[in-house]
This record gives sequence, structure tokens and C-alpha cells, in this order.
Amino acid sequence: MATYEQIDHIAIVASAVTWPFTGISTVLFFMRMFAQLRHTTQKSYWEDLMLTLSWSFAIAQAAIFQVALNAARDLDENNLPVTVPKAAFWAILTNNWSFLSIELPKVCVAILLVRLFRPAPWLRIIIWGLCVIINVLAVGGFIITWVMCNPVAGQWDPYRYPTAKCWPRSIQITYACVSCGVSSFINIAFSIYPAIVVWKLQMPRWKKISTIGLMSLGLVAFAFSVVKLYHMTFLLAGPGPLDLIYLCAQLGIWNRIENDFVLMVGLLPFIPSFFKACTNLTTRSSSSDSRFKGNEYYSINSNKQRKGPDDQLEVEMISLEQQLKEDASSSLSFDRNNGGKLAKPASFS
Repeated sequence: MATYEQIDHIAIVASAVTWPFTGISTVLFFMRMFAQLRHTTQKSYWEDLMLTLSWSFAIAQAAIFQVALNAARDLDENNLPVTVPKAAFWAILTNNWSFLSIELPKVCVAILLVRLFRPAPWLRIIIWGLCVIINVLAVGGFIITWVMCNPVAGQWDPYRYPTAKCWPRSIQITYACVSCGVSSFINIAFSIYPAIVVWKLQMPRWKKISTIGLMSLGLVAFAFSVVKLYHMTFLLAGPGPLDLIYLCAQLGIWNRIENDFVLMVGLLPFIPSFFKACTNLTTRSSSSDSRFKGNEYYSINSNKQRKGPDDQLEVEMISLEQQLKEDASSSLSFDRNNGGKLAKPASFS
């Protein structure tokens, strides 16, 4: 049986390990949102919505997990009927919420793959089919937790409901293992497919390797899901309340890390767009300052040399004309190869 010292230790380790990954995924999310706001020509409402939902679910999972860890550290061996139900409830909830939060980012990765690589229709059907299957399984796993016991609280409060009628825990754990296995397969499939496509492209080898490495982070998430599946099998033994809390804390660590890694896979390709947006913002700001200072300097020095009112008016007209020309050239571009027509602004991705 897990000891109070072991539970306290795993709670400290879990907080120290998982929050940095949450911070990284949050920074990447806001970098992506900033880049998207700076370039409004891209129509990607569904992608923005799914990324926002995925990040929101990940933050909710992190918060629930931290509450569960705090409740685990508050366990009192002299007052188990009061402290155990609270810790067990949050431990069960954090892993139950993982059904939803881990699978939703896979939809974001699927959107990215379809948009970038434009797969054949049959392959597109497979990609979306996998997303539908895993999210249906996730919703089913979330529901099972709340219907497996009558009353529901019987699964985390055995002191108040010692005669609660519950399904065998093996049903829930077996379902979770199957769902985890499908999720692991999707992680590795969504990593191998872009690697195959990129390797066939005509581009420098170093660029191929770097792009494949970026898109293959799903393999890391696959490794985490395998470790999580290993720890999940220990729940089949029907652990007691303290062992349940300890095992759920271990599972929570791998759930959190897998969740953030899958989310980062969907966000990392937008990092170049973020730096491009920052560069454009800095360039425009510097250009505006230089133009303003240059016009002001030119006007002042010209006024010093030209004393007459006609000369001063001429200087001001020349300065105004120059500014209008610069504004026009910076806001419009002409495509000389297209008969002098206005060139369409480049789409941002």
C-alpha cells in the first residue's frame, strides 16, 4: 500500500514536472494568436477555434490536476473518512478529464496535415476518420466514469457508501487501455505520414531533417502514451483508496505531458510566422520613424535656407508629395509580370 510520504513526494514531483510544459504550450499558443492577428488575410476560423478549445481544455486539466495534488498532500491518517474522498474525487476527475483534453489537439494536428500536405481524398478520409473515432471513444470514457456506480460518489467515497453498486473496475480500465492504444497509434501515424511526404520533396537535406524532426514530435507523445498505458494496467488490480490516489497521480503526470506535447505539435509550425509578424511590425515602425524624422529634418533645414513665403510653400509641397509617394508605394505593390495590375497580398501561414 502507498504511504503518505510516497503520495506527498509524487505530488511535489508532479507539480514540478508538468507546469513547465503547460507554460511552454501556453507561450506557443499566444505566439500563434499574435501571428494570426497580425495577418488577417488567412481564413482559418476552424483551426483557430480548435486550437483555442484545445488550449482551454489543457489549462483546465492542469488546474484540476493541481487541485488533486493539493488534496493528496492534505491527506490525514487520523481523519481518512474526510480527507480520502476529496483526494480520490479529484484524482479520478483529473484522469477522467484527460479523455477529452488529450484527444482534442489531435484534431488540430489533422487540420494542419490536411492544409499543408493536401492528401488524396482517401487519405483525407482516413485522417478525419481517426480523429472522429478517438474523440468518440474519449467522450464515451468520460461518460463511463459518471455512470459506473450507483450512487456515483460510491467510487471515491467508500466510507459513506460502503454498499454502492458499481461495475467491475476492469471494465473502465480496459476501455481506457483500448482508448489509449488507439490514441498511441494516431500519435505515431500523424508523425510518420508527414515524414514520408517531406522526405520525397525536392529541398535541401538539412531542411528535410529539421522539418521531419519538428513534425515528428508526435513520436515523443507516443512514447509518453505507452508509459501511461503501462501504469494504467496497475489499476486492474482494484487498488485501495491510497493506492488509487498514488496511481492516479502517476497517470496524471503522463497525461499532462502527453497533452502538452500533442498541443505543441499543432502549434510549433507557426513559430516562423510569429517571428515574421514581429519583423514586419518592427520594420514598419522603423520605417515610419525614419520617414517622419527625415521629412521634419528636410523641412526645417529648407526653411532655414529659404526665407521667402513662396519658397517655404514650395518646400512644404515637395515634402508632402514625397510622403504621399512613399505611403502609396508601401501600401500597394504592382505586379509587372501581370500587366501592371495590383498584386494580391501574399497569404499568411
